[in-house]
Amino acid sequence: MVESKYTHVKVNNEIELCEVYDKETKEKVKKAFFGAGISFFIKFKKAAPGRECRFVICVNSSQRGAAKTAILRKVPGAGEIVRFFDDLKFVKGNASSFKRAVVAKTTVS
Repeated sequence: MVESKYTHVKVNNEIELCEVYDKETKEKVKKAFFGAGISFFIKFKKAAPGRECRFVICVNSSQRGAAKTAILRKVPGAGEIVRFFDDLKFVKGNASSFKRAVVAKTTVS
C-alpha cells in the first residue's frame, strides 16, 4: 500500500452542535440531516437530572449553519426541545482562543 503525505494527518473538524433529551427528537434530527445531506454522529451521554437520556449531536464545522437550519425547519418545536451550543449562554467554558485587544484611539493634530 502506498502512503501519501496525508496518511498520518489527523483532521478533526467535528463540533458539538446541540443536544436533545429524548429518542423521538433524536430521530427527527437524524431525518432532517438525511434530507439535507449533512454528515453527523451522535454521542450518548449520561442523562441530566430529570431527563430520560441525553444525546449530543456533532457535525462538521463547515456544515454548522446548514445543520442548524435543517433542525429548525424540520423539527417541530425545535426552539424548546433542542439545546444549541452556539448560543453563548449555553456553551460551557466558552473562551475565545484570541485575547481581547485594547484599541487606543489616536488623534491627528
